[in-house]
Amino acid sequence: EGDVTISSTRQMLLASGSTGSAPAIIDTAGGPNPQYGYYTTLSFGGIIADYVNEVGSLEKQGGSTFDYSGTAYNTGTFGVTDGTLLVSGAGSVNSASGIVIKNKSRDPNATAQFNYASTVGLSKTVSFGAGGGVFAYNSAAAYTGTSSLTVTTGQTIAGAGNLSQTALAIGAGGTITPGNINGQAGTATVGALATGAVTLLNGGNYNFLIADASGAFESVAGAGVGYSTINASSVDLSGLTA
Repeated sequence: EGDVTISSTRQMLLASGSTGSAPAIIDTAGGPNPQYGYYTTLSFGGIIADYVNEVGSLEKQGGSTFDYSGTAYNTGTFGVTDGTLLVSGAGSVNSASGIVIKNKSRDPNATAQFNYASTVGLSKTVSFGAGGGVFAYNSAAAYTGTSSLTVTTGQTIAGAGNLSQTALAIGAGGTITPGNINGQAGTATVGALATGAVTLLNGGNYNFLIADASGAFESVAGAGVGYSTINASSVDLSGLTA
């Protein structure tokens, strides 16, 4: 139980395996219960790179957090299937071919989440695989990985960062939640999410956070002294029907 930090002088070299497609795995399910763990944070600020003549991918598993603040040079994908992959500080994963969120959580209280909070803008495509998950963008630097993104069943766009260059479509079963959420810790802070054009379709969800005087958060309910908002270039509700 507790947080673990790997020295930033270390390097992670990723090989693609004998099949040419197997990712390296970081599993942060610790503690005496290896299935669910104690939500320990594993932090690393060193280099992640391909092994010689390989295309290295990294997959985050386990119900807690892998906090990466270094510079990655690998050319495969970053993936998260359980818990949180957090990019913080001046961390960069822009060498990768893309980021894939595919919730396969072993913990019913945890959801696969990619939380990008680096001072360096993200320029790679973020996509959802089977099971969905959460893409929380909390960087003030603009996201330039795609000009448009659609979320549907089980998929959530969240954060208090700069998605101003990305148009968002919230389809059936999809959710947009402005504010800095942490699904593993069960916490959130109100904030403004800057976006391009937002289109809300039938069955789409807009989760609204209000902070009360004690700083706790509620979804819609509660006397608020602060609230989350979406600063969109435009909002289209024409696809909604009664």
